[in-house]
Amino acid sequence: MKREINFENFHIHDGNKVAYLAAQKVIEFPGELFNPFYVYCNTGLGKTHLLRAIHYELKKKGNVLFFSAQEFEKQLEEKKEFDAPIIIDDLHQISSQYHPMLLATIDAFLAHSRQICFSGNYAPRDLNVDDKIRSRLEGGLICDIQAPKELALVDMIKKKAEESGIILPDDVALELAQVSTASIRTIEGMINRLVAYSSLGNVSLDTNSVRLILKEFYPKGIYSPVSSLLEELKKNATEVLTDVSEKVNIRDEYREKIYIWEMKGFDTTSLKDLLDDDINVLKEKYDTFIQKVGRLVELQKEYGALETSRFPNEAMKIESMLFSPAHVAEIEKLIAEIKEKAEEVKPRKTFESFIIGESNETAYTIYREQIVPSLGKRFNPFLIFGSEGTGKTHFLEAIFSDLKSKNKTIALYDLAMKATTWEIKDSRNIDVLMFDNFHAIFSLPDDVRKNIFKVILDCIKQDKEIILGSNVIASDLSLSEDEKAIFELGLEVELNKPSTDVVQEFIRSGVGDVQAQKMIQEGLPEFSSFYEIDDYLTSYSAQVPEAPAEIIPLGLPGEESVAGEEEKGIEREEAVEEEVKGAKEIKPLKTLKTERFIVSEITSELIEENY
Repeated sequence: MKREINFENFHIHDGNKVAYLAAQKVIEFPGELFNPFYVYCNTGLGKTHLLRAIHYELKKKGNVLFFSAQEFEKQLEEKKEFDAPIIIDDLHQISSQYHPMLLATIDAFLAHSRQICFSGNYAPRDLNVDDKIRSRLEGGLICDIQAPKELALVDMIKKKAEESGIILPDDVALELAQVSTASIRTIEGMINRLVAYSSLGNVSLDTNSVRLILKEFYPKGIYSPVSSLLEELKKNATEVLTDVSEKVNIRDEYREKIYIWEMKGFDTTSLKDLLDDDINVLKEKYDTFIQKVGRLVELQKEYGALETSRFPNEAMKIESMLFSPAHVAEIEKLIAEIKEKAEEVKPRKTFESFIIGESNETAYTIYREQIVPSLGKRFNPFLIFGSEGTGKTHFLEAIFSDLKSKNKTIALYDLAMKATTWEIKDSRNIDVLMFDNFHAIFSLPDDVRKNIFKVILDCIKQDKEIILGSNVIASDLSLSEDEKAIFELGLEVELNKPSTDVVQEFIRSGVGDVQAQKMIQEGLPEFSSFYEIDDYLTSYSAQVPEAPAEIIPLGLPGEESVAGEEEKGIEREEAVEEEVKGAKEIKPLKTLKTERFIVSEITSELIEENY
């Protein structure tokens, strides 16, 4: 766990006092008085803390085992025998297939007067368990935990803040109490963030600054509205094509559209065989075909941007399938393999090339002063949010290089690669797990998304640092309890659009001091991303005249006068040369190898033709 959990930092109030007193008796008379002991409440009110504190105290008397629901299921599968008291968190998450073994375990513990403790989200009467298990729980002691009342909650928040090293004014503590909805986990997450920001030295903890630092905890639209990730996800080609395809409802029109797709080069074999079948089947398959075509277009763009010279076999396979909707998954896998292999040899960016200024200094300082000293122990996960082009990927790669220099083992994954499956390397062998474009996880299949979140939670429990780079995530996004825990407990920073000092330094690094100073004097526009700065530099470079070509004398009549005029202009050219020298050094944007594109895009004209 990220910190030692015991009764010293368990805050007692009217809502949990009975459960606390009962826990003391369990510790004093394990297996004798209250067995089994079951505590329940809504998420975030402190039931896990209570069980951890019991575990902490019972360990002083001897061996005691603590399991999550999933860990306990694994123990049952392996038919482990328990010779010590056991504590099981989240009983409601244990699958019904393990209920017979659970019942047998409870009976064995009762027979030997060995203590067994549970927590859950529901009262026993509301649990989806066998009646025999319910009766065993009711035969022990059942305690619920209620949310603290407002005044008690304010007092708790102030005490927890003091334990973390900060003093909160009454009005701030009251506001946190109202926003937290009494969730202890949420309160701890908020206090962690306030601690991190207050360490910067120039942040006063008044209501205005707190609203800024904790903006994602507030209801949507209050103090800090955020863009909707769900809306962004609807802007891809697949969604557009699917919506339009619903207009096709006549067999002859299907036949015509299939013919057009075939003329465009796509393999339509799977549809041709269905033209005379049931119209509903044809419509369903056609919709699926359209979705896959949309994905193929995206993959063609991804492939066109790749450097494949070192991967000729993979490139040949991909190019043979780029028009086949049936091979989307295989293409995705091959592109992912190329990217992963390329990443293994790709030099990572460092903080030496990361320009630090007003727009990102807070994020950098928090990383240096809070994340690195307590890696995996306190502020975990570390979430880096920002709009497209604000430097998140560069920041992540710089962190990767920095931690690598500290002999840390790191795994970095880019979820924008859109693989259909994600196999996370064995987390036991890494110190830090990093994800770029983490917002893309919400467009992955549910089983893949669930597996990634499980790996993240396992890493957090093992004190392995999690670092996430992401676009802003909508506050109304539907999240599971485990997913909510990640965002509530983590420490969030934001990379803002490039500030003036960052913009100027970025331009200097691209064109040199002389040319940059000239551009600054002429006046720079406002940029919302580094992509816009790159485009501006490229456009500016195109407007700078090139130096005249050198004249080579051939001994022809009239050359002397031309050469004389050329010599007269040397001084002017030398002056101009100094000005444009820097402009010639501009690093152009990385250009895609368009000659290697199979299909660059499906144009609006094509969509209109087909629909």
